Amino acid sequence: MFKNISKILNSYLVNFKNDFINSAKDKKKLLILLVVIALFLVLALYIYKYFIKNLINKNHKVNKEYVKKNNNSDDVLVLYFYTQWCPYCKQSMPEIKKFEDYVNGLNAENSYKITVTKIDCDENTAMATKYKIQGYPTIKLIYKGKVYDYDAKPTKENLIQFLESSVKK
Repeated sequence: MFKNISKILNSYLVNFKNDFINSAKDKKKLLILLVVIALFLVLALYIYKYFIKNLINKNHKVNKEYVKKNNNSDDVLVLYFYTQWCPYCKQSMPEIKKFEDYVNGLNAENSYKITVTKIDCDENTAMATKYKIQGYPTIKLIYKGKVYDYDAKPTKENLIQFLESSVKK
């Protein structure tokens, strides 16, 4: 069955090629067709190289250098800047996770959304530079276009108090 299909397709393609070459006596038409085919091939290679290849790469990491601006001005963004080697970051990470769980529960209750984003400054140096991070861990809260700096021990309770006091301003 597959042999019959391949024979039919092969004969169709040969006939199409012969008919096209015979009907395209004008070399300009043939040249235009070849140029169009070449352009499509170049476009396909470009799309593959710069878009698809990166997406199918197992080592591809999403670019976290860009923090979305919230369309809703009541949304709250908490940025947690850390490094893997910092002992204080390792110590505060469980507290950040507890705070994140608390925030996820708040999102169901509140009309505004709270997002906690963890940023590894060794991998995302541009974000650390953008927010002028000088020590680790550093926590910043963005609300209604203002950036609030957190300056206390990072515990769940302190972070909740910081969140509530910043959002009330």
